Formats: sequence, structure tokens, C-alpha cells
Amino acid sequence: MEKNFEKKNGLAGFIDEVKELQRQEMAGELPTGYFFAHGKAELNPEELTEADMDIWAKVKDGSVTIEDFQAYKDTVFAEGMAAEIDPEKTSRGSFVRFIGNKANAVINADLMRKVEERQ
Repeated sequence: MEKNFEKKNGLAGFIDEVKELQRQEMAGELPTGYFFAHGKAELNPEELTEADMDIWAKVKDGSVTIEDFQAYKDTVFAEGMAAEIDPEKTSRGSFVRFIGNKANAVINADLMRKVEERQ
């Protein structure tokens, strides 16, 4: 991603970054399918929280662990269930799907590095 959203502090910068990811997906520059489905937005960046921002920061800096991601996912889904909302149909649920793919890439790369170090 070319734009530097790190210059904006906190949640506002994170929300702007997610909006840019949405724009890229809609333009076909980012082929994920997590922000839009059937021609409409499934994720409203304004509904994301600091917890979403924190896990995204860990994914971007390569420090996310499987435990980090699982705890984040469990929290998002527990909050949805407590509110009697299907977490899969919320903005945060959409973000979990998006971030899951990104986190898996980081986690798998770390595992491969560890395996190679043992050989």
C-alpha cells in the first residue's frame, strides 16, 4: 500500500486505511472479496474498534501469533453473540475474515522460518 496512513494517529488513521483498502478492492486492485459482496459494502470502517486496529498493527509489523489472532477472533465473535447478532454479518466479522488471511500468511512464514532454523 503506497499511502502512508501511519502519519495519522490512532483510530482515525486506521479507519482511513481500511477505507482505502475498500476502495482498492472495489477498483479490482485488491482481490479479497471481504469488504464487498454482491455489489455492496459488508464492512463499515466506522464500526471498527481499537482492538481491530491493534491486531492489524501486529499483522502489518509481522508480530502476530496464532494465539493473538485466536484471542481477537474469539472476542469479536463472543461480543456479537452476547449482543444476539450473528458476528459473521457484522463489520467486525468481515474484518476478522480479512485479517485472518493476512495473519495466516504471517504466522505460516514464521513457522517456516523456525523449521528452517532447526535444520
